[in-house]
Amino acid sequence: MSGAAAVADEVPATRGPAPPPRPAVLAYPTPTSVHLLVLVLAVLAGGLFVGAWTYNIVAGGRWARGVAACFEGLPADPLEAQSVFEDCAAALERERAWSAAGGALVTLALAVILLLVHPAVVARRRGLRPLPAGLAATQERVAELAAQGGVRRVPTVVVGRLSQVDAFSYGTPGRYRIALPPKLAVSVGHAALFDPVVRHELAHVRHRDVALAWFARTAWWAFWPVVLVPAAVSVVRGDLGVLGPYAWRAALVLLVVRLVADAMLRSREHDADLAAASPSVPGAGAASPGATDDGAGTGRDRLGDLRAVLVALPAARVRRGWRRLTAQHPTPAERVAVLDAPARLARSSWLDVLTVSFLAAASFPTVEAVAVAALTGTGQVDVARTVAAVVVGAPLGVVLALGQWRAALFGRLGGPGARVGVPALMVGTGLALGAAVDPQRLGGQPLGALDAETALLSLLLGAGALVVLTGLGELWADAAVRVRRATGHWLVAASCGVLVLVGATWGLALATFAVEQVDWPFALSALSASGAVALTAPCAALALAALAALVLRRGTSAPRVHGGQGVRGGQGVDGGQGGQGVHGVRGAPGWALERGDRHHVPWPAGGPPGARAGLLVAAVASVAAVLVVVIAQAASSGDTPVERAQAYGLVASVAGGAALVALAAGGGARGAGLGLVVAPAAALLATGGIVLVAPDLLGGGNAARLVRDAAPFAVVLGIAGAGLGAVPLPRGSRRTVALVTTVCAAVLCVGGATLVVEGRSRLFGEGLGLGALDPAAPDPAAPSSPDDAAERAYVQAAVPTVVAAFLALDQAVLAIDADTTLAPDARAARVRADTLPAVRAVQDAVAGAATGTARLDELHAHARTAGEQLGVGLRQYADALDAGDAVALQAAVGVIQAAVAERDEWVRQVTALQGELATP
Repeated sequence: MSGAAAVADEVPATRGPAPPPRPAVLAYPTPTSVHLLVLVLAVLAGGLFVGAWTYNIVAGGRWARGVAACFEGLPADPLEAQSVFEDCAAALERERAWSAAGGALVTLALAVILLLVHPAVVARRRGLRPLPAGLAATQERVAELAAQGGVRRVPTVVVGRLSQVDAFSYGTPGRYRIALPPKLAVSVGHAALFDPVVRHELAHVRHRDVALAWFARTAWWAFWPVVLVPAAVSVVRGDLGVLGPYAWRAALVLLVVRLVADAMLRSREHDADLAAASPSVPGAGAASPGATDDGAGTGRDRLGDLRAVLVALPAARVRRGWRRLTAQHPTPAERVAVLDAPARLARSSWLDVLTVSFLAAASFPTVEAVAVAALTGTGQVDVARTVAAVVVGAPLGVVLALGQWRAALFGRLGGPGARVGVPALMVGTGLALGAAVDPQRLGGQPLGALDAETALLSLLLGAGALVVLTGLGELWADAAVRVRRATGHWLVAASCGVLVLVGATWGLALATFAVEQVDWPFALSALSASGAVALTAPCAALALAALAALVLRRGTSAPRVHGGQGVRGGQGVDGGQGGQGVHGVRGAPGWALERGDRHHVPWPAGGPPGARAGLLVAAVASVAAVLVVVIAQAASSGDTPVERAQAYGLVASVAGGAALVALAAGGGARGAGLGLVVAPAAALLATGGIVLVAPDLLGGGNAARLVRDAAPFAVVLGIAGAGLGAVPLPRGSRRTVALVTTVCAAVLCVGGATLVVEGRSRLFGEGLGLGALDPAAPDPAAPSSPDDAAERAYVQAAVPTVVAAFLALDQAVLAIDADTTLAPDARAARVRADTLPAVRAVQDAVAGAATGTARLDELHAHARTAGEQLGVGLRQYADALDAGDAVALQAAVGVIQAAVAERDEWVRQVTALQGELATP
């Protein structure tokens, strides 16, 4: 409490009128607790970053050579080859993982060591000493205030030099101390000054943020020696080429850690002020709004006393720009503003959102690499992406959810409410910038891994996830009066945040990888095929959460009343529920107000769109999707039944995604939250209609698979477009919103479904299918009897040319494999120089072959897919060798093995065709 002693004689003894009802912002986890999660993520991200870069500099070449050696002599069977490779590379991967984790552990250890020694350092530098015997009354009064504030273990009081003007707390858990200026220590009889200052420091102790505050400082100090290690190693080894790429990334990480630590130190002061001024503490008897018994029976006004102390402090210079972002203590004017309007503290700043998103994205690649190393040899390497999404997506989701839901909730009690536009942009920007710090890439380009595809996907999924999460918060703010305790409300918030951001982080990683390695259609395929399995349960849980809010909020809201006051009802807010007002409408939940406030405060009604508008949007989107399929059925020609069946399944998901996007565009964040229920409903309705109009394609087991897969992918598509809800558009009345969202849903569904149907050959005809349909399902549209002339011409003219091209490629690959002396960079150069021209020859031979029948089209598609995937896989293999990226190497092997399987299938079918033609 800076400057407290200097104003001991200036604090007025008068009290103002009783304040109006005050929101209990601290009923939610304090902003300091949220900043702690961000700080933990910062330590994780920074430590992993340093450890991974150090390993890449010291042992990157040895790792690449070892991994390349593991690729040699693999069995022909793909599954056996994968197992052999994992066993071979397990030791290398574990070494790399422990190096990355070691960076985080060293950083944490240094921070903890500094934390343990800081009490002695602070006491020596500030000249702190125990209270003199003549000031025993000071320690006794501190003990009384601690008992009133619910502090079980009374901190030890010490005093500083005569020049000390600020009170502060320090120490380690269980051994906290409060350092008082000498002038304040002797002012124990001046309750208007002494009590507010001590209550503020005791609030820090009760919130357990004393050690956390000093940890924030020591973490910043600990990062400096750790972050200089890779640079020093590079200089010693003479490898100066990586200094540039490392330097700007390290500077960015240090900057973010500093901003996070300073934001935490500022927020804890506001938390302590509100706690010190609030009567809602154990043992406090509420005499009037804002007043409690101070232990002497005077019933002093805690809020008024603390406000008077802050107002009397010398005015601080206005901070702007960098000084404001790096300030570790709010100004007196800022503290008074929060005391007067506590709901101001409910909203997260744009900097909080940006930094936590950046840290999540920055730590994801290294966490995934550590997971790959830990899972290598277990046969579960494919789970690594999910593990990384949970590790970094969960804290990201909790931080964003608590901030947005708190703002939405207390916005109904006079706060500014939850913003959407700027936070959505900051989430996308943070995710994109975090990807650029990827230590798995040693390229020296100015923005590292940040390319157009990564930036676009980050903005789409990041902004959409924030909008959807905010919309859920708006729905649950409407239903808050039916929630008995604050804990239940914020636990739902944290759970929904984890589900949304873990799913978005996982989807972003998968889509980015697919786009980088292949193209956008392949990313669509990967998300649909993998998301149907991984995201079914989370999407169902989110839909149930939104539906529960809609059910709970019915009949609970009141229209807005001027001034925020309503008619007092029979039940006060102390019982955990708001009073009954006019027409039996409930008031604000008791836990959202400070205990001394017994006013009945009406709960404002939520805006549009409502449940009826959502049902209308779902019906219109599903009908539009079915009509597109009906038209496509009548006009389809030249494609295969499998292509059409896969396209129609995607059309059902497009219907659900279009419904969610339309609700977000027409109804803002609230519409996006409602869309979590509407999107699955629209997808399921569209699936049922499509099955009815195309039973020959989607009957049997395929229908069940489509019903299962359509809903989760619809939610993914909807979240990707939900960022439209962050655009500040005029939205109007309920009727206007319902009309706009319905028209938007129809237009978006028709447009998206038409693109899918018209582009089905591009999406599904070249081996980039959205998951295999049930092979046991009957295919009544099987090709008719073959055209002997066309098939004989194909076997005699096309097959020899294609076979010769494949053989030439095999010889080039075998020649490279036979040279075991090649270093990774030389092997990559040979792959590009020798195999890629042979791949182009294969593709030219395949493209020049004439087919002419449906059977030959399906047969030849295997050769076409093999050629394209071989080109993709071999290019990816060479790039991974250059980058020393184990995950990319494994992905390249997977693509190559899939291409070989397609080639073998083509050979099998050609052999069968030759046998049929040879039979008289």
